[in-house]
This record gives sequence, C-alpha cells and structure tokens, in this order.
Amino acid sequence: MFKIQDHLEFDDKGRAVCPCCASKGKTRDRTLSIVPGTGGAYKCHRNCRTDDIRAALGVAKPQMLSQAQIKSPPSKSVSVPPQKVKEAHQRLIESDGPAKQWLNERGITDEMIARYQLGITRSKIGDRHLPSITIPLPNADGTAYYQKKRVMPWLPESEQPPEYKKWSQYGIPSMVWFTWLPAEAKETWLCEGEWDAILLGWMLRKADSPIAVASFTCGASTVPPTEQLQKLPGQVTIFYDGDEAGDKGSRKVALALGDGARIAQVPRADDCQISGWDVSDAINAGFTLAQFAAAAANAVKPALEPRKENPLRARLVSNDELIARAPDYVEWLVPDLLTTNELFALAAPPRGGKSLMAMALARCVATGEKFLDRPVMKGPVIYVNLEDSEAKIKEREESQQWGEGVPVYWLDKFKLTEMEHLIELIQEIRPKLVILDTLSRIRSDAVSEGSAEMGLVLEPLQEAAKQFNVCILLIHHTKKIDADNANTIDIFDTMRGSGAIRATCQGVLIIAPAENSYRLVAENGHGKHDLKSGLTASVWSGNCWAGGTR
Repeated sequence: MFKIQDHLEFDDKGRAVCPCCASKGKTRDRTLSIVPGTGGAYKCHRNCRTDDIRAALGVAKPQMLSQAQIKSPPSKSVSVPPQKVKEAHQRLIESDGPAKQWLNERGITDEMIARYQLGITRSKIGDRHLPSITIPLPNADGTAYYQKKRVMPWLPESEQPPEYKKWSQYGIPSMVWFTWLPAEAKETWLCEGEWDAILLGWMLRKADSPIAVASFTCGASTVPPTEQLQKLPGQVTIFYDGDEAGDKGSRKVALALGDGARIAQVPRADDCQISGWDVSDAINAGFTLAQFAAAAANAVKPALEPRKENPLRARLVSNDELIARAPDYVEWLVPDLLTTNELFALAAPPRGGKSLMAMALARCVATGEKFLDRPVMKGPVIYVNLEDSEAKIKEREESQQWGEGVPVYWLDKFKLTEMEHLIELIQEIRPKLVILDTLSRIRSDAVSEGSAEMGLVLEPLQEAAKQFNVCILLIHHTKKIDADNANTIDIFDTMRGSGAIRATCQGVLIIAPAENSYRLVAENGHGKHDLKSGLTASVWSGNCWAGGTR
C-alpha cells in the first residue's frame, strides 16, 4: 500500500514540501500535510492533485483490477463435517506427544479429551504448518463443527515464528459454547476461556449439578450477539480471569446481560499475587465446587459507570434564551468600522499608512476624540509595536499632538505563544482596543501565511476579544494596491496570505494609498464602507474624510 511518509520527510507538525509544487520551483513552503484521522490520506494546500503528487515522486498509481480478477471474499463461517472432527480426535487419542502432555498438565485428562472430542491438526502460520490442538464447536443444528485451534502451545517463545498467534479461529462466529448444560439448568457459570469451561464443566457434571457452564468463542473483549446471550439459562455468574482484560470483559458482559448478571471473583488464596489467576488455576490448586459456589453467592452486580458530562450541554441554549440575553444594539468602538468585542485586520501595502492610521485610532480611543468624523468609545489602549523605533513613535505622536497622560500602553516584544501573559495584562488594564503591529512579527509558529491553518493560529485572538469585550486590531500587509487599481479588483483579495485570515476576523479594513490621499474600504459583517481621506506627511487627517457607504 502506498504511504506518502515512505517517500517524504515530514516535520514535527506533520508538514512537508509538496513534490508537485517543488517541480514548479515552489520549494520554500511546506504545503503538504497528512489529514488527521484518515489513516494516511494527504493534501496539498495549493490544491495539487494526488495523482500529480505521485507522478512527481515517480510512483505509479496501482492498476485497477477487473471484476473477474477480484477474488470473492471468504465465507463468514467455516465449518468441518463430523468425520473431520473424529479424525482429529483419533490422532490426539493415539498420540503420545507434547499435545496430550500439555493438556494433561493443565488438568485436562484423557477422559475429558474424549468427552469434548479434542483433537490435533495443523494451522498455517506464515509459510509453516504447525500442530494445533482443536476444540470442536457444534453449529446451530449440530450437523457440522467449527474448529478453534490452540497453536502449538508447548513451543518455546524463542522458537515462535514472527507471524505466530496463540489461537487460530478463522471462520468461527461469536457464540456461546456449553461444556455442561443440564436440562433443568436455571443458572449459568460463565468462564473466560474454553479450557476453564472444560475443567469447571467437568467438575459440575461429575457432581450432577443443575448449573450450566459456558464460555464464549470470541475471547474476553467481545460479547456475542443478543440471540446467543439469550441461550444462557437463568442468572449468569461471570468467572473471568483476574487481570485487566478480565475485569473489563466481565463488566462488558454483565452490562450486556443486564439485571440477570453478577461478577464473581475466582476462588484464590488471600495472599495470591498471580496476575491473571483463572478458573483452571483454581481447580488445579485444589479449590472445590463448594468454594466456587460460595464465590458465586458473593457475586455482585457491576457498578454503572457515571454518565460522562457532555461539554456541549452547558453551552446549549434555546432560541428564547438567546433572544432574551442578546443585546438590542451593536456595541461599536468606531461606528460602521469596528465593534468592541471582535478581531479585525487592518491591511495595506508596505509604507501604505497602516501604522500611521493605527496610531491615530489609538489616540482617538484613548482620548475620546472623534476618529474619521465618528464618535469613539473611550478607553485605554495596548499597542504592540514590533516595527517602528521609539524615535519614530515620538515623532508621530508630536505630529498628531498626543500630549501627556494619554492612556496608551506599549509593548515592543510579543509572540502569540505569550498569549496567556497578554490576557493577564488585558484583565489588569481593561483596554477598549489592542493593536498588534504586525501579524508577521507576532507569529512564532511554522505555519505559512498562505496555509489554511492560519485560522487556527488566530483563533486565540478571536476568543480573547469576545471573552474580554475588547477590539483586537491585527495589522497586516496587502499585495501591491493603490487608489486607482482598487476600482478594478476585489480589494479584499489583495490581503496577503490565506483566505483563512479574513475568514477568522470579524472584519477587514484595507488601505489603498494614492499620491495625496488614501482610500479606506471596510467590511465588518454589518456592511461595507468606502471612504477617502487626505493625508499630510505625518498625520492621518481624521476630519477631512469624504465618501459614502456601499
């Protein structure tokens, strides 16, 4: 099977350079990623086709097989006739080899071997055929048998082939197998495995007990279908192994059976420390039927696991509740442009006036003066400045006549990985506006701006804006744009990077510069606005805007 990881080196974020993009000279960005939860599917975020990616690697796509070439699937259940069971049993009875010796050491006598028609045959393991002890399991009408095989259990672990598995049970359905089923049975003792069921069933058969003994053909972790469970007479006492798998399996069975099931501890000495202690261990250690009966009498119902709290339930509200708690108005930081609890982006080409406008906005919010002839909501401002020198900031403040005591707080170093510390400052200062200048400087991850994953990078900012009722303004760049060509293109498509940036923000403001004026186009989910302004060498002229809404 083709695995992209066998041909490319992925970084610790699961990203790699797309070979198709690389063939076109685009080698800088890691645009190829593994799609989570798909088992190996891959995707290029520049939308290269998978066939083209494989072609660039020089790996041919496998040829599709025709219907005639496709083999029909094996039958779900595989059984053998009684004659095969008899032949396998005869081989075991007549042998004097390790198979019979292994069974006898487990306490399974020749008499039990004859009673349960155990046999010996071979199982294919890799390219080898190994001797296996067979347990015949009758089908529904008793006309044929499924053969469950314990593969060469006497084989030392050091000699086992790499493909070795203890059990071979190909074609055996999940079902109940009784080793003792008296006609008057009104109670069942359920064992984890067939060997346990054979020994316990033999013990109760010898005592002519009215209690049935059974096991499942599917192991501890699987529960047979309901129609099989209904074959178990009366109350079911579960004697599973004393290990984690047995604990989990017994609970699973008990919960499937409902009120008629109890979980018992297999009899054992008080100081027994053997993990996985089972029915066979107990019987071979000399524990009696009376002790098993006492353990069954002390069996308990499984405690129901507490219902896991659904985290979505606490967030779910009815429509009436939503309408009752929703504000009756939009809370604007700057009417028509910025709301008070969302993430926005302000973008312009290099040296296009974005930082100048951001400083003018910061001053107006901090002092309560109008911005672009619009009233503002007054409050403190945090300005993360990662591009301009302090001398440049001072020059602009003097040109804009900031004066002393303006509640603007500056940070000259910040990365998004420090978000928790910024939130702490937001809780202390309670700003109305946080400006992050610029996106390219505050990022410390390896995600490309052109990647769809940029939405995940910006989500913490969006969540903080909502949680603390603060407008967060992200300063970003556009491609080349001016007031003239802005009429011939979708101005919002000029913002650099992935469309996920625009999608994550509540709104975007784009500045298109001209020789003596600037054009500002804004969208915010409530409408779009197209404005023009004059600009001096160092001051964004906030009161000489003209233009309208579109």
